[in-house]
Amino acid sequence: LITQIGKTFGTDNSGGIEFDEFIQMTAEWHEMWKLQDRFISTIGAEELQQLMGTVRVLYQVVNGAIQALRPFSLNTCRWLIAKFGSCQAGERFAKRLSYGEFLHLIQYLKESFITFSRLDMNRMGVIPCQQLGALFSAF
Repeated sequence: LITQIGKTFGTDNSGGIEFDEFIQMTAEWHEMWKLQDRFISTIGAEELQQLMGTVRVLYQVVNGAIQALRPFSLNTCRWLIAKFGSCQAGERFAKRLSYGEFLHLIQYLKESFITFSRLDMNRMGVIPCQQLGALFSAF
């Protein structure tokens, strides 16, 4: 995970990060560190939905202004927990998320947002349906 995070911030693909990139990385991940107290052990979809609204790293900038994003739906939060959480005995899909799993989820969201942003040509936060093929091929 650490190498993956570093690659996200290393914009010149040199395999390392420069000081300004380091400052951005530590500022953003400090936000994640502060959230650790919210995890007694695990969180469910409702808690994840609330938590996502408090994470400043995930806010979108359009034309230089921070936009208020609509909260993730409960279905999206359930899907993210199923993808990144660990199943407990008797569960077909994970229903809760640990702090470590949450950090992996955040990294996934950051990488997905970078891909989304490359295809959002007009910087309005929307990708036309005809560009979905390019989006899926980027993964």
